[in-house]
Amino acid sequence: MIEADMWPRLTEIFDADDAADSDAYAAFVAEHEVPVVQRLLADAAPGSSRSVLAFDGPHPLVLALLADWAGSAGKVDVVRGPQDDEDSDVTACVAELGRDRVQVIDRSEARPGDYGLVFASRVLYWEPENVEGRHALIDWMRSLMAPAGHLMACEMDFRTWNYLPATPAITEVHDRVEETFGYDFTAAGHLPGLFRRVGLEPTLHAFSAVLPANSFLGRKTVGRARAFLEVGAWDSAATELVDQAERDILSPDRWVTFPAAVHACATAPTG
Repeated sequence: MIEADMWPRLTEIFDADDAADSDAYAAFVAEHEVPVVQRLLADAAPGSSRSVLAFDGPHPLVLALLADWAGSAGKVDVVRGPQDDEDSDVTACVAELGRDRVQVIDRSEARPGDYGLVFASRVLYWEPENVEGRHALIDWMRSLMAPAGHLMACEMDFRTWNYLPATPAITEVHDRVEETFGYDFTAAGHLPGLFRRVGLEPTLHAFSAVLPANSFLGRKTVGRARAFLEVGAWDSAATELVDQAERDILSPDRWVTFPAAVHACATAPTG
């Protein structure tokens, strides 16, 4: 179990791991996610507004596509999540992009009916039991849409994150990591019902990939497990198990599937 006082150190570890893998992840996003978002944006005809609301900071490569869609006639407002402050990754992402008319705002600054495109990426799985929170979030995003505006949301189905072939050590460590986080690893499955809740009929698009197990994705399982050992979220007796899982993952004959990323898209009525 993760205690509240463990999170500062866990965040440091996770941020350092993610920074080390940032180039590899950017290459993955460029190859797999960017083409999907490009196709979706190409089909998103501008309505009464070219402004974009991006919730909690997509990858910089995706944020650049949103800025291109907005063009000089629109703006891109990136809303901070509840845990973000002025020094957060969201702020750094926007600063790195360096585009005019792309800014970070607080949620209270987003104006209802102002956005031709509302884009949310990986925001549902943080609170698996908070059904009311999911409903409130989709209701709020729907309220921001201008007439004929578009809603796009991407969530992951982490049940499709698998090691091929699996071993007992990898499977146990991977399952324990998911259990320790306690997130909703089936969040993608909520998207159709949430869209229909606000009167929108979504189309669904997905991508996945198969990578060497000793890639940025494959290493995350062991990296997270070692972080849990360091802060005491796991008993030290699990060290041998984690060591074995790491040896298994380093095998050149092992692969890992990137969890299916599901994009749901819908357009609001014109009036």
